[in-house]
Amino acid sequence: EGDQPSAAAVCAEALEEPAADTRVRASAGGMLGSALLFMREDLDGAARHADEAARLSRDTTDRELRANTVSMSALLQVVTGRPEASETMDEAQRLGGPDAEPVIASPSFHRAVMLLWTDGAREAAPLFDDLRARALACGDEASLPLILTEAAIAAYLTGDWPAAGRLTDDAHELALQTGQRSQEAFALGVGALVGAGQGRAERTRELAGAALALAGDRTMAVATIHA
Repeated sequence: EGDQPSAAAVCAEALEEPAADTRVRASAGGMLGSALLFMREDLDGAARHADEAARLSRDTTDRELRANTVSMSALLQVVTGRPEASETMDEAQRLGGPDAEPVIASPSFHRAVMLLWTDGAREAAPLFDDLRARALACGDEASLPLILTEAAIAAYLTGDWPAAGRLTDDAHELALQTGQRSQEAFALGVGALVGAGQGRAERTRELAGAALALAGDRTMAVATIHA
C-alpha cells in the first residue's frame, strides 16, 4: 500500500525485539533502510541500518538475504556519498543468483538503479529490459511497476521521451492492477516529469497533482520529487 512510515515503524519494532534472531534482524534492518530511502528521511540513519543488516546477513547461510541486504547497503552508500558503494555492489552481485525474487529486491535491480544515479542511464536501460523480462518469466507482477518506472527514467535521461511516456503509462496501469499505491504515485510523478520535458503543460499538471495526492506528506518522497 506504500505506507512507508508504518513499514519503518514495524521494522524498528522488530529490531528492538530481544528474541529476534540474526536473520530476522538482518531482514528488518534492510527493510528499514529501504523504507527510509523511499521516504528520503534520515539517509545517514538509513545507511547505518543497511550496513548493520549487511553485516548481520554475512553471518547467515541465507545467500539471497545476504545479496539483497548488501546491495541495499550499496545503494545507501551511493546516496550518502561513500566511495565504497561500487565495491559493495560488486560483492552483492557475486552473492546473488540471477533468479532471485522478488526481482526488485535483487542485486541486479539495485545495480541498474545505481547506474541511473551515477550518470549511467544508457548502460542501465538494457538492464531494465532484462529485469522486465525476468519478472514476466517468473510471474513477478508486483515488481513490474517499479521496473518500468525506473526504465522510464532511463529513457527520459537518454532522450527517448516518447518511450518514457509509454513506460510510465504502463507502470501506472500495472500499479493499479496490483494495488500498489506508492508505485502509482511514482509512475505519475515520473510521467509529470516527462510531460514537462515535452511541453505538455496540462498533462504535467494533471499527473503531478495526482502523484502528490497519492503520495501524501511522507509515504513516497521520490514521487513528490519528480512531481
